[in-house]
Amino acid sequence: IGLISNNWGGTIIEAWSSPDALAKCNISSKSYDDNNDFNVDNDDIKDSNKFFNDDVDSTLPNPNQNSVLWNAMISPYLSHTIYGVLWYQGESNINEALKYACMFPAMIQDWRAKWVNNNDFYFFFVQLAPWSAGKSSMVPDTRNAQLVALNLPRVGFATAVDLGDVGSPYTNIHPRDKQDVSARLYNAASVIAYGKNNPAYDYPWARNVTFSYKTDKTIAALVSFATPQTLVLKPMTCPQGIDTNNCDNWSFYLSDGKWYPTTT
Repeated sequence: IGLISNNWGGTIIEAWSSPDALAKCNISSKSYDDNNDFNVDNDDIKDSNKFFNDDVDSTLPNPNQNSVLWNAMISPYLSHTIYGVLWYQGESNINEALKYACMFPAMIQDWRAKWVNNNDFYFFFVQLAPWSAGKSSMVPDTRNAQLVALNLPRVGFATAVDLGDVGSPYTNIHPRDKQDVSARLYNAASVIAYGKNNPAYDYPWARNVTFSYKTDKTIAALVSFATPQTLVLKPMTCPQGIDTNNCDNWSFYLSDGKWYPTTT
């Protein structure tokens, strides 16, 4: 087996997309710099990039420009035969979920169409883990936007929504538990790419939710799952000194278009 590690941290999906893919979502082929659209205003992303890029030549061009990484890091491989792709990206697009819902499947389809020897390769992605992205963040919306790609054939995913790591010394946008992420990607590939019977890939999809008002003026939510036998509720654990209220990853999206944090 051969693996190609082809990555650049802290980058936007537009950078990995060809002009053709951008056009499918009515995005100009001009760079973010030219459009003045892109500003990294999240401290965790800033600190993360500083932590990992201390030794990077500061004269390197800004990778967050439309199609620049497509041209430099994807296009050269189009003549290679590949079986599949693993994708872990999205943190730098968290405040534009609607655009991501268009761009992500458009990029996958465009890559497949342009690959010379395999235009229907498998594609597996990681649904974003939580981090302290701020109260105005649209991380949950971006996770939903990622799932739009499941409408395409030969696409699977591994969720990391329960793998947040607020105590990570590498900044909490980089959770240290990569073993569970890789195991879940394996589970997805074993079913979708290799046709194995692997119940571990059968995630407990939420089917519906009902709300009731309690006497203490709180609201109780009863969630029903399509495959409850695969549901595991982990005990809440937080690093020393971190309030458990800041570690709860449950939230609900209601009809008013807002996400609400909960306790479990």
